Amino acid sequence: MPVVSYALPALIAIGQCVHFHRRSRNPVRKLINWFVTGRTLRVLRRIQPTTGGYLEATPLTSFVVMALTSIRRRRRAAEQEVIDEGLRFLANSVRPDGSWPIDTNLATWVTTLSVNALAAAGDLESLDTRSQILDWLLKQQYTERHPYTGADPGGWAWTDLAGGVPDCDDTPGAILALALPLGGYSGRTCGQRPHRVRDG
Repeated sequence: MPVVSYALPALIAIGQCVHFHRRSRNPVRKLINWFVTGRTLRVLRRIQPTTGGYLEATPLTSFVVMALTSIRRRRRAAEQEVIDEGLRFLANSVRPDGSWPIDTNLATWVTTLSVNALAAAGDLESLDTRSQILDWLLKQQYTERHPYTGADPGGWAWTDLAGGVPDCDDTPGAILALALPLGGYSGRTCGQRPHRVRDG
C-alpha cells in the first residue's frame, strides 16, 4: 500500500526552493535536480484540488505559495498554475474580519462528531433532520480512487470540498454516525446499513 504524506505539497515546493537557492556544485546532483524539477512540479499541480487549496488548509497552501514565489526565474507552466490557484484559494478563504481559518471547511468531521455526541448523550431523537444528515453523509463517501493519495473508494474525508482526503479518523467517525438510527434505519450495526457504508 503506498503511503502519501499530507505534507507532500510542502515537501515538493520547499524542495524546489532549496534546489534553487542552494544550488549544488556536484554535476551529478545538478543533473538529477534538473531532471526531477519538472516532474515534481507536474505532480504538485496534479494533486492540487479544484479549489486551489491543498487539503483545504491555509497553512499548507501558504507554504507552497511562499516557497515557489521565492524562486526568481522564468516559471514553468505547472509552477505558475500552482501559484495562481493557491493565491486564488487564499484570497477566497479570508474571513470578513481579516483573519484566515486553519481549514476552510471541516463539515464532515464536525457533522459526525456532533451526531455521535448527541447519540452518546441519548439526545439523537431531538434532531428533526436525521434523514437529511444520513443522505448528506452518504453523499460524502468517496466512490472513486482518490487522485492524491490513491486511497480506494469507500472512505470519508473531513470536508465535503475537493481538497479533502479520505482518512482513518474521518471514515470511522462517519461509519459510527451512520450506524445510528438516522433516516428511518433503526439498526445499530453496519451490517444493516446500505452496502456503501459497509464498503467504507
